[in-house]
Amino acid sequence: MLSEAFSYPRRDDDWLRTVLIGGVLLLFSPLFLPALVVQGYLVRVLQGVVGGVEEPPVFEEWVEMLIDGVKLLVVQFVYGLVPTVLAMVGVFVAGVGVFVASEGGQPGGGVGAGVGLFAVLVFLLAFLFGLLVAYLTPAALANFAREDDLMAAFDVGTIREVVSSRAYFVAALYAIVAGIVVAVASVLVAATIVGAILVPFVAFYGQVVTYHVLGRGFVRALGLDADGGGVATDAGTGPTG
Repeated sequence: MLSEAFSYPRRDDDWLRTVLIGGVLLLFSPLFLPALVVQGYLVRVLQGVVGGVEEPPVFEEWVEMLIDGVKLLVVQFVYGLVPTVLAMVGVFVAGVGVFVASEGGQPGGGVGAGVGLFAVLVFLLAFLFGLLVAYLTPAALANFAREDDLMAAFDVGTIREVVSSRAYFVAALYAIVAGIVVAVASVLVAATIVGAILVPFVAFYGQVVTYHVLGRGFVRALGLDADGGGVATDAGTGPTG
């Protein structure tokens, strides 16, 4: 699966142009709109993978990509609400603990320590929920891309079926490995001033690879055939490398 994913961005004759555009957009991502276009492109990647399209998408229909990027951001925001709120509660509780400990003398110090321990537990809970969200969100995004419907990202039944499958779990592990490979490549590229210019392009390539891996995991988890509509006979097996 990894070799397939890393070769995927190069399957189009104009792949260098696509990577160049994507890297430039990431370079200007602090302006926000370019980042949304990249997110919209990644939605197209998922749509293509789920639909059985072998070649990566190209940058076209920019307004539609921007809209898809906004939708993707909405899905990520909603799924990230719980860990974000928990983290904010943890910060607040920790602040209260520090204040009580500094103002209350020895008794206050004991209360502050108790509050601090509670804050640690809240942060731990936020971290665990963050891991869960990181695992669930790609499946939600893939279902949104498949149905071209924002509400499909919250289809509990389909998402539960996907994330509980061995195929998706293995794909998630592959995605982590792909992320590590891309991160190492970025560090090596950034070792020189000239090479540092290439980091956004490496990052964009890596994002496409990761979304391809997760999209394939989604397809295999649901047993979708090559055209995205039927049932494959090997649906219960995990992905192969």
